[in-house]
Amino acid sequence: MKNKIKYILLIFLTIFGTRLSAQLPGWRECLYYEVNNSSNAEDLQDYQIRIAFNHYDLVQQGRSRADGGDIRFSSCDGQVYDYWIEYGVNSTYCLCWVKLPFMAKNTKGYVLLNFGNDTSINRSDPDKVFEFYDGFDSTAINGNKWTRTGGSNVVNGWLEPVLENSTWGGSNYIYNRKNFRYLNNRCVLECEVRSNLTRTGGNIIFFVDNANSPNHYLIQHETRALANSDGDFGYKSGGAGGELTPNFIYQWNANERVFYQIRMSSRNNFYHNRFSTSIGGRQITGSVAPTNNWNWNFIGFSALGSFPFHFAVNYVRVRKYTPREPGVALTNTSVLVADPGVVDFGWLVCENNSSMTVTLTNSGKNAMNVTRSRFRKGASSNYITSRPDTMQIQPDEIREINLSFNPNGNGNFDDTLIIENVDPCIPPLLIPIFGRKDSVKFDLTDMTSDTLDFGVLCLGDTKDTGFTVANYSTMVTTLSSNTFSSLFNYAGQNPLYKPINKDESRFVKLSFTATQKDGIYYDSLTITDTCGITKTVYLKAIVTQPVFTTLKDTFDFGRCTLWCDTLKTDTIRITNSSRWGTDGRIRDFVIYGQFGNPELSQIGLIKNDVIKNNASTTYPIVFSPKRTGVYSDSMTIIFEPCGFEKTIYLKGEAVETGFEARLDTVDYGFVTLNQVKDTTLIFRNTGTADLNITTIGGITGPYSLLNTAPPLPALLTPNQAINVILRFNSLDTLFHQITISLSGNPCAVEDSVAVFAKGVPIIAKTLVYIPNTFGRTGEQVDIPLILESSERLVQSGINAFEATIRMNKNLLKPVNVNPGSMNIINNYREISVSGSWKDTNGILYNFRFIPALGDSECTDIEIIKFRWLNGLTNMDIISGRFCLVDVCKEGGLRLIEGTTQSYLKQSLPEPAIERAVIEFSLIEEGHTKLYLSDIQGRCRAVLFDKEILPGIYKIDVDLSGYETGVYQYILMTPTNIYRRLMRVVK
Repeated sequence: MKNKIKYILLIFLTIFGTRLSAQLPGWRECLYYEVNNSSNAEDLQDYQIRIAFNHYDLVQQGRSRADGGDIRFSSCDGQVYDYWIEYGVNSTYCLCWVKLPFMAKNTKGYVLLNFGNDTSINRSDPDKVFEFYDGFDSTAINGNKWTRTGGSNVVNGWLEPVLENSTWGGSNYIYNRKNFRYLNNRCVLECEVRSNLTRTGGNIIFFVDNANSPNHYLIQHETRALANSDGDFGYKSGGAGGELTPNFIYQWNANERVFYQIRMSSRNNFYHNRFSTSIGGRQITGSVAPTNNWNWNFIGFSALGSFPFHFAVNYVRVRKYTPREPGVALTNTSVLVADPGVVDFGWLVCENNSSMTVTLTNSGKNAMNVTRSRFRKGASSNYITSRPDTMQIQPDEIREINLSFNPNGNGNFDDTLIIENVDPCIPPLLIPIFGRKDSVKFDLTDMTSDTLDFGVLCLGDTKDTGFTVANYSTMVTTLSSNTFSSLFNYAGQNPLYKPINKDESRFVKLSFTATQKDGIYYDSLTITDTCGITKTVYLKAIVTQPVFTTLKDTFDFGRCTLWCDTLKTDTIRITNSSRWGTDGRIRDFVIYGQFGNPELSQIGLIKNDVIKNNASTTYPIVFSPKRTGVYSDSMTIIFEPCGFEKTIYLKGEAVETGFEARLDTVDYGFVTLNQVKDTTLIFRNTGTADLNITTIGGITGPYSLLNTAPPLPALLTPNQAINVILRFNSLDTLFHQITISLSGNPCAVEDSVAVFAKGVPIIAKTLVYIPNTFGRTGEQVDIPLILESSERLVQSGINAFEATIRMNKNLLKPVNVNPGSMNIINNYREISVSGSWKDTNGILYNFRFIPALGDSECTDIEIIKFRWLNGLTNMDIISGRFCLVDVCKEGGLRLIEGTTQSYLKQSLPEPAIERAVIEFSLIEEGHTKLYLSDIQGRCRAVLFDKEILPGIYKIDVDLSGYETGVYQYILMTPTNIYRRLMRVVK
């Protein structure tokens, strides 16, 4: 009995050590506080409620920590609330503020006070609870909370406002940064102040519309002396001059502490409570109705009058307001009880199950909605309940549930039935359940089934086998057995003739001797225990003459091709056709000759693999030779039972592939441009397998395939060759290389030849020259560098040029040349240019100069250097000459005698296509001729030829019969010659 009591206590400790109520995970206990908002017509959102409790008793009982760091507040579903412990840790009155996230109007709810955690950290934080809070615990004013502090200070946890600079207000007040407009004038302001002098005063607290203009004072203490030398104490509001006669007056002693509470219920009124916290608990209450346009958005403090530091502030806080604050009360949520509270099914021996009725009573005030029942350990195989799921129990109503004990075996069975409520704040009902089952039981420990199979015996064989009987009861068990009726017998004395002790095991040895006739033999042995429970062992033996056959006796793998088609597979299908349903197995197998080498073949036979009777099993055979040749071997398979043998013959052949080109590289050499050259590439089958050549690749660019012999696809027998006739078409002077490859099957054979060729270059022939030109000083003149004629210039690959010209540095001044491309040597100027010839219409480069009076009338324009780029050419070069015209020669060269009224303008448009206009001006009378010539000086047309008077003339020129090129138009007057270039583009 003592052991049973200890057992029940252990189970109870296990149950109560598990969190089954709504407290937070990791916290051992919780108290339930009912929050009653049923009389309030407003929803509560982030509302601050007060909860006071006896923390001292909890600490003394070892249920909570003395420092209060384990205190937490939460909802029943585990939501943790922000809280602040105002005072009273480890005292009989601990006051806490809790921010309730939401509670609907006209409803009730629960707040859980959790405690009992040895490692938790104190999370008390007033800043998270209140709309605004400052306890002035630091040594300085918190700049994140207050602004416009003036000279205010924090001393020993008290705020001391600075002395104001005027009687009723000024600029030294302090106000908070946070705007309370979102509260819509519905809040509670609380603070505690103390006097510093007998005569004291100042603006203790004020709410304002605009913190920058604090003209609305709600509470003030005036500094003016009264007749009885007491300070006055009352309300002030912002009227004319900011004064209002105080409503209440009482003496405020030095260092007296006064608590203020202002409750704002709307925009137009508030309620003000205050009482002394240090002298007699004196209390004065009252109300005032401010003007309609006031809004209470900020908090401020200031000191007035002639006395410094008239008062100090201990703390200030703002919380939300509702007309009907919800009630908070400690409550008991346990409403469901069970009878009996502990269910004990007692001790079952030969019985297999037991049942019991449990009554449930609702002892609460409200109906209870049961959501479900469950077992804590989930032992549904041992205990069964009528499952009172989703039932409703009215107050004082009694319901009955049935519990059944159905153990699966011997042992002690404990569990807890948990009945849960739909309300998470109501803890579940726990019903401990106990039971014990010690039935008489024996078992056959080394038998996997109820049949003891002697297996297959060959004719005349004898075999002994048996099983072990084990007693798993808690008492001595007497077993009995029947007698045999066939050829099965005990191998010795019957071991079951005497009782078996607890935990004892005995081996029962049986014997069978095969007859001279094959067949299947059966018998049975029935064992009975004290409770009348029996176990029957069925005996079986087979006497057989085995029959094993294969689908075929010879396996010909045919031809394998090295090194791709090196695996030939087949399967050996072995059928067991034993007459009496005897299963067989492969005891061993022996492979003779080369097929026994694992590098040549893989035989998938598995030693000791079972082949069921009247069934077939297949095994893979893989032929994978590593060299060519013909293979022929045999394999013997040995079966059990009775050592039956079967011989299988194996054969196969292996060939290999080879494919090579006669040459690795073929060089065509040099081939003249626009010429072709043919050659033949030879590939040969060098293996012992036939090849099917199907693909030729790598022929690109100037190479082309003429044909193959034999044509593709081509079947090549061993040592047979295929010829590939290839052509190279020389289209340029570049070096061309390709790789010709032939491929086919089997084994994806492939070989390649690298082919090279290069075209012979073409040498071009060109004539480049600079024409003779004339010009006046100061007038711009163009001197072209001209490609007069060319042969095979395109074919040679030439695409650019470089040139250097030289002339008298004093006579011609360049205007379109980069200074970096010029070089002055003695009396000469060298100019280097470069460019492309393809889009110039014959003019490679146009040099532009301004002629000047110098040391010479003419200068040679020499082509001292010219080079064609990216090709070869035979080149002729002709240099030109430039001379001044209209130069005064009397007394030596010195001045130009012409006037600016005589000129020959550039033709327009430039360049011209079908027509052009030439304008010129003359200042002399006489015969004048204008003609057009090509760049070689040959006259192509006379445009103007007659006697004229001085004036300006314009000639329209028809160019429709002219080809693209550069032309000169020359004006000859009685005393002067003018030349200019004209470009024609078609």
